[in-house]
Amino acid sequence: INGFEKVNTDNCLSMTRVFFGCTNLTSVNLSKANTANVTNMFALFYNCNSLSSMNLSNFYTSKVTSMKSMFYGCSSLTSLDLSHFISTNVTDMSHMFNGCSKLASIKFGTDFNFAPQTSHIFDNLGSGNSSPKTSFTCTPAQWVEIAKLLPTDNEYRWGNAPATATLPSGKTFNDAIKTLAGGAANIKQINFHYGASYYKGTMIS
Repeated sequence: INGFEKVNTDNCLSMTRVFFGCTNLTSVNLSKANTANVTNMFALFYNCNSLSSMNLSNFYTSKVTSMKSMFYGCSSLTSLDLSHFISTNVTDMSHMFNGCSKLASIKFGTDFNFAPQTSHIFDNLGSGNSSPKTSFTCTPAQWVEIAKLLPTDNEYRWGNAPATATLPSGKTFNDAIKTLAGGAANIKQINFHYGASYYKGTMIS
């Protein structure tokens, strides 16, 4: 989409389903869209399965309460930079990244907090990629939340990047992540995988 910057969104309160089902949409630049008053972004890019490039660099989200299904079914996206997102008031993130099967990296900023409702937020995330499936750039505290939201894991690794160390027998991934969030400042990266899926986290300093 070209020319979206000409659309006046100053008084826009809802962006619900704006690009819903735009299956031929391949790229979108919303860097100049004024979203300061938007409170609802439900299903904003729902099933935009050809969308491989997006610029949300100036999205202001401090008033948003719903990001439910925001990127649902965006199966061509390979990376997503949400480092500027402010999610303090968001109450629902369920299905937010569900079906983003090629999403290899997500960058969260320090103002991104996971909402109370996050059911199925990471379903099928990175399922169509070769290993590693998905890499997160986030704070240690965010890793605690991510650990709760990803499927049950059966192998746990953590340590300084690039080396990793297997967690002692009987310890769980949550044990490691809680220790990390508690102040293991020398830890810069955490890796784990379960089954055929693999996840890597790089800490935001």
